[in-house]
Amino acid sequence: MKYFEHKQGINDMEKQQAVENLVDICHHVQEKGLVSGTGGNISIKTGNVIYITPTSVALGKITDKLLSVVSIETGKPLNDITPSKEIMMHLLSYRANENIHAIIHVHSVYAAAIASMPDFIHDKTIPAYTPGYGLRVGCLPVIPYEVPGSMELAQSVATVLKERNSVLLANHGSVVAAKNLEKALDLIEEIEENAKLFFITNGKANPLSREQIQTLHEYYK
Repeated sequence: MKYFEHKQGINDMEKQQAVENLVDICHHVQEKGLVSGTGGNISIKTGNVIYITPTSVALGKITDKLLSVVSIETGKPLNDITPSKEIMMHLLSYRANENIHAIIHVHSVYAAAIASMPDFIHDKTIPAYTPGYGLRVGCLPVIPYEVPGSMELAQSVATVLKERNSVLLANHGSVVAAKNLEKALDLIEEIEENAKLFFITNGKANPLSREQIQTLHEYYK
């Protein structure tokens, strides 16, 4: 996978590299089993537009010709490809936080499972079980269930991503935002591994406290 980070004044070659990178990440996400069927959606921001995966196409089958191009300002597609039904979630998140240049949303099995458990939905947070996860993700917030593709879900996600890099959607999946796709992918995989750790320890893993997570951040400044 080619590394790409957003730049102002991006030229055509850099834009093509960004698109190729997005396609590579889409295939990688499906190969890793982080989505199934036509689930999940991924986007990048380049200038005042976003490239986003289309509706009803499996991520493993994405090509550069299948990506929808959408204006961040108007929300209107700039080509003939219909964007993901979660387009507003991406648009509102980019508008809420100018430091976001890549968003990944998946329905990975362990994260979706833990986001469906009543205790975690009630507590509205998923604990951190390892130092690496504590540093990069922390105590992951869980937002209440909303209909996928709805404005209510889009607004709830954007509100969280304005302040932090990730959120879990009750009975749904996870969404992460970062300055590039590689960092976003790292977060998605961290969340899935943290959720998996919970299940393979039968829920008996000892989580890090908020104080311990804060100490990690202070130590690694």
